[in-house]
Amino acid sequence: TMSSMLGGLVPLETRLDGTANTQGCSWYAFGGPRRVDVLWRTGEHAPLLRVACGCRKAVVRQWDGSVRYILAADNGMLLVRPRRPWRTVVYRI
Repeated sequence: TMSSMLGGLVPLETRLDGTANTQGCSWYAFGGPRRVDVLWRTGEHAPLLRVACGCRKAVVRQWDGSVRYILAADNGMLLVRPRRPWRTVVYRI
């Protein structure tokens, strides 16, 4: 669940706030022993977001913890497209 994925982490920043200026996308970064980014959208369009992760790859999960796919980073950057109605949780590796 989302609670177990974020357990032991602290909020670091709000990168997108879900307003019209961000096309209905929200993005929250959490940190601690690991880094987790939670992204979701409520708008009509699914924009492609660039995540500067400094990682080699990331596990992308649904809000319920199931794995959607694994992304390879390109020079520490990920490209993520949040799909509605799911939250997209990115674990940095």
